[in-house]
Amino acid sequence: IYNNAVRGLYVADAASSDLVLEHNTFYGTVGDADYDQDYAVESHGDNPTVRENVAYHVGNRSGYGMYFYDISDGEFTDNTVYNNWHTGLSISGSQMTVTGNVLYDNGTGLSLDDTHGGQYSDVAENEIYGNTTGIRSNGYEDIHHNDVHDNTGNGIDSAYYDWRRVHHNEVYCNNTGILLRAGEAYDNRVWGNVNIGMQANYKGVYFDRNVIYGNKYGLYISADHDFVVVRNNLIYDNTIRGIELDGAMYYGSGVE
Repeated sequence: IYNNAVRGLYVADAASSDLVLEHNTFYGTVGDADYDQDYAVESHGDNPTVRENVAYHVGNRSGYGMYFYDISDGEFTDNTVYNNWHTGLSISGSQMTVTGNVLYDNGTGLSLDDTHGGQYSDVAENEIYGNTTGIRSNGYEDIHHNDVHDNTGNGIDSAYYDWRRVHHNEVYCNNTGILLRAGEAYDNRVWGNVNIGMQANYKGVYFDRNVIYGNKYGLYISADHDFVVVRNNLIYDNTIRGIELDGAMYYGSGVE
């Protein structure tokens, strides 16, 4: 499905539910508005199953890859999405499973917004590299066992609201490895990032049992609301400082 003006596939509403999208290739050719296919897929239908698709732009980065908004549940497995200006794979809904995808050379590789705090969405075993931002967490996600590397901005980034778990990830050669504004990060290996390995910014964050080495700053705490807990981390061989506190807890309750 290729070279359409705006969308390769459009699912207009929640009632158009239970889409099964498998083994498709979507692309747009950049340079002519009639052919650049701004969205490979835009879907508002409930309960999609999306497996083993490829979505990209030919030529320069442009538009979006696959965009799923306000779904109830969804499964996204083994898709390859690249060379999109905005987001490779964007998903918003009450529950999602996101596994085995390869997302590269996008503005943001993977954008997530689980709106249901009762059960965290499973985000695992994805490879996300060469984007500006690797993973952007906007909701209640369980982000684990991903390979996140060589992104020019943050490898894993989060919103200021909701809570996420970030654990057992390999995060390396980004500008900043993991930046959390609210959430917990544990059992990650974070190394070789250009600037900061792991950063707490804005409000409550827990860091536990992470291995952080070979960055400029290992752990950088600039959160000025609520609390930050740092326990049982192994931090070594960072070129400027292992841990730095900068403007921390101006309005908050402390760093432990």
